[in-house]
Amino acid sequence: MIFRLEMASTIKTTNLIIIHVVVILLLYCYASWPFTSIFKFSDHDEQNSPKMKNAHIVKDDWMDIASGDSKMTVTGRDIINDSASETTNSELGISDDRPKGCEVMLNIVTTFPIGSHTNGYEVPSPRQIEYFTALKINMNHPCVDQIHILTDLTKPKDVFNMINDQGVAKSDLRKYITVYSFHDHPTYKVLAKYAADNLKGTVVLFMNADISLDEGFENIKKAFLVDHGMKYAYSLSRHGERAQNATCELWDYCEHYHGSHDAHLMYIHDNFLPFEALELLDYPIDSWGAENVFMYVLLSVGYKIRNPCVILKIYHNHCSKTRSVERDRVNNAYSVGAEPVDSLIEPE
Repeated sequence: MIFRLEMASTIKTTNLIIIHVVVILLLYCYASWPFTSIFKFSDHDEQNSPKMKNAHIVKDDWMDIASGDSKMTVTGRDIINDSASETTNSELGISDDRPKGCEVMLNIVTTFPIGSHTNGYEVPSPRQIEYFTALKINMNHPCVDQIHILTDLTKPKDVFNMINDQGVAKSDLRKYITVYSFHDHPTYKVLAKYAADNLKGTVVLFMNADISLDEGFENIKKAFLVDHGMKYAYSLSRHGERAQNATCELWDYCEHYHGSHDAHLMYIHDNFLPFEALELLDYPIDSWGAENVFMYVLLSVGYKIRNPCVILKIYHNHCSKTRSVERDRVNNAYSVGAEPVDSLIEPE
């Protein structure tokens, strides 16, 4: 009898130890994963209104929960004052006579580099202004549904604060912007994993933060991207400065192609990228040749790569000339390019 009691006690102790180990491992894995939790608007009335259905709440770093931080969510209403003004298309140099009907609505997945401020978050540097300009233009584009900003800021609400300071109306912020916080430098793996987990069944445009969309996107047909007989991915080369508000001359990589691609548009299918493909993308998005490795991966999983930059026009906002000097080249082993073409599908 004593032996049985001792054995039961030993088994119980062993089970408790196993449970504790499993819990610790789960907490460690959760804290190590780059994405933090995302919450919807907490206000019940606004949360259920049609206008607010696409608005997202951003939670600060996961560790804030562990430390008991009571401010775990941030809404557009929390951080945007009522005096924020609308930014008009004319102020951005955008023509108001662009086509309004787009068969394919785009989910832009991008970053929003921070750290080039001269005085905290109140006086943005010229480089930061270029990011703001591109963001505003894309928010006003008729073919853009949502803009998903991935940031490594400890307090992602700072992104909302800065956008608000540049005159973006709170209604636009609520409708068009989603911010995800993660723990490390943005990589193509992080962006691709985010799209696979959150944007399946939509058309996604991965692109750099200083790129803005212009004409041509209303010509895209969903069948070009979804039909497995076609399944195109458009890897676009940028044009130079925007003619309406140019303050410098920038190289036109669509007219003078040198292997550069700044935006990648595709439909996110089920099993978008397998694990092995994602592992090839584990490098910073601003690495030399980063886009060429991404194109190689897309080609390897069955996408047809095409560069119709003559039709789908994107522009570069970078007259400040500020850039990172420490960048590695990553396309030494795997690299794909695509010459500019003037058609969205292969001619019959």
